[in-house]
Amino acid sequence: MALVLSLFGSPRDTSVSSHLHERFLAPLAAAGHEVRRYAAYAMDVRPCIACGHCRDSFSCVHDDEMTALYPLLVQARLVSVSSPVYFSGLPGPLKTVIDRCQALWELARRECISGARDGFFISVGEGDYPRQFEPSVVTMRHFFNSIGCRPLESDYLLVRADPDASPEHIAEAARAETAGIRSATAMSGRA
Repeated sequence: MALVLSLFGSPRDTSVSSHLHERFLAPLAAAGHEVRRYAAYAMDVRPCIACGHCRDSFSCVHDDEMTALYPLLVQARLVSVSSPVYFSGLPGPLKTVIDRCQALWELARRECISGARDGFFISVGEGDYPRQFEPSVVTMRHFFNSIGCRPLESDYLLVRADPDASPEHIAEAARAETAGIRSATAMSGRA
């Protein structure tokens, strides 16, 4: 079947955002799609230095874990990302991975990255203030557009979570699973 590449932005695999992401991925794996998980906090990825090296070739001056991730980001039919909200934005390690996708933006500028590819985002914030997700949603829009994915913004799962809630008891878990079922069905229909 198809490749699903999943980036986890939380430093904890037991966090609410990670739990919701796993609930989203379960129907995709059950449908036979290959799910590859990457935890941004566990990856050795150096920050983009805006050197311009990637303007002319699909490579980067840094030889780290992004080197293996680049072709998978191009190949994946679906890229899913989960993240907590840190000061209204994404955590540093996840943002570093996204920034390093400048190489993919440059590749797309030179040649077409084609195919029906989707981008899905799950974010969890404990804050109780308006528009806490806006900065992250804008970043994800640019990220997905840069790697040739259609951002499915109307389907994003943006969750205000009680800091004392257990991930297993978050009401949005069923919504995450339903979104995964929809994605699995859509991907199977395009195979």
